[in-house]
Amino acid sequence: MLLMCPLVLHQRNTIFFDTNRTVLCRCGKSKNKPFCDTTHLLVDFVDK
Repeated sequence: MLLMCPLVLHQRNTIFFDTNRTVLCRCGKSKNKPFCDTTHLLVDFVDK
């Protein structure tokens, strides 16, 4: 999921902040969750 806006994410005492562009993982296989690391290209992820 591509977000083209300022983003602040709070997760387990960690704050992620991006001011330009953020890509969130939707396949659930990213090693850098909650962000996409393009693992979806290697697994059989099907967008529903």
